[in-house]
Amino acid sequence: MDVAVYGLIRSGTTLVSDLLTVRGRSLIISEPDLFVPWDERTVLRIHNTARQFGLPIREAPPRQAEYGTFSRYFEHELLPQLIRLEAWGIKQVQFLFWRELFQIVQPRHLILCLRDLREVTLSAFDLIGRMGLVFGTKQMLRDEAWVMTRLCHDVYELAAMTALPHFRLRYEDLATDKKMQRKLAEYVSLDALGTERLNLDGEPDSRSTWEQSKHENRVSASSLGRFLQEPGGPAKSIAERVWAILPGYSKHFGYAQPDSNLCAPAHSLATPNESGSNPVSQALMGWSAERPPEFEASFARRHARVAAARKIPPGSVVLDLGSIVPALQFMLPAGCRYIGSDVGQRFNGCLVADYNKGELPPGEGNMIVTVLGLLEHIEDVYGFIKNLRSYNSPILLTYHVSDDTQDIDRSKHGWKNNLSRENLSTLITEAGFRFTAEWAFDGKQSLLTLSPQGGH
Repeated sequence: MDVAVYGLIRSGTTLVSDLLTVRGRSLIISEPDLFVPWDERTVLRIHNTARQFGLPIREAPPRQAEYGTFSRYFEHELLPQLIRLEAWGIKQVQFLFWRELFQIVQPRHLILCLRDLREVTLSAFDLIGRMGLVFGTKQMLRDEAWVMTRLCHDVYELAAMTALPHFRLRYEDLATDKKMQRKLAEYVSLDALGTERLNLDGEPDSRSTWEQSKHENRVSASSLGRFLQEPGGPAKSIAERVWAILPGYSKHFGYAQPDSNLCAPAHSLATPNESGSNPVSQALMGWSAERPPEFEASFARRHARVAAARKIPPGSVVLDLGSIVPALQFMLPAGCRYIGSDVGQRFNGCLVADYNKGELPPGEGNMIVTVLGLLEHIEDVYGFIKNLRSYNSPILLTYHVSDDTQDIDRSKHGWKNNLSRENLSTLITEAGFRFTAEWAFDGKQSLLTLSPQGGH
């Protein structure tokens, strides 16, 4: 194998694979996943990309009955054509099995793609929503906790890869520096980079159209400054938390480093286990009850959604404030209609409102409003709850009251307030609601059901 491109999700790896793909000369295949079971979508995508590039392979895509495994198809049908090119390779954001792969086919050129972790985190949230990666089965669900654990897992593997000869490519430099683009071409012995987007074109329309419209089919800086443009709220705070958990990444690869008061020293998601291997288990990366020993707001949001969904009747209209990703949509009972809202346009149909500016999205009659993991980020709590009263709808609200969170440093999670049970109860009542509470239902956060009292 001539080239292997590895990098964190949303670090420009697909762009790099297309830049290094030059029709008739070199082909870098995106996400072949040679060690995973047969997947019809993956096989069709790669088969179509190979044909579009011009490899002389048959028109009809292969069937599993013919080959059994994807790796066998790759070896028997694609590899004989790939090795005739000046260069071929793969691009992966999935770090599983990279050691096993490199034992079989050691790449002559290894490119490691990098990006500011805060930007990566926010961009990953956007990708989840736009590509519908919050699947309808809990085993496949992607949420904020998944992003955090996935990045912690991959940063460990990326650091291990730096022991091999490699070319470091920061997305920020690739997007703005023509010299870096020339260095990339020279590293793999190309006299010029490719101009087509063959790998991106093979992605689902929900992603390819979004990316192409943003970058106008060229290398652009349109995605830079993502973190600085993000309004304050849960998404920005979780991005900062990931950055703080992994300060070594920023230091090692030349990015801005978090203040020491934000850092989480020796965090279990970032510290190698006793055997010196990756600290993030597959159980943590999947959808399960397992969570790190440290408190993490992203896992609390997962618990909040599960608890709230159990209280929502079938057929309800649900307005989800501060959603970040529309994971709640796939937990609701039959017949429900989901409306997501956040401070930024994260997915199709997302209603944008800056809650700290007193904004709320429009509501509908006979709906239920969920406020899960959001209230901690509100500066004027009373004003916000008072505004909720204007919906004249039931509210499902979670909050980490001070009575149950004395061991949590609220500033490290970007929280703007610190209310006790008594404080919160008073504010809710004064705002015109009666309520019932399940205090500390998961040990830390409380779930409150608010009902409007009196007239509108």
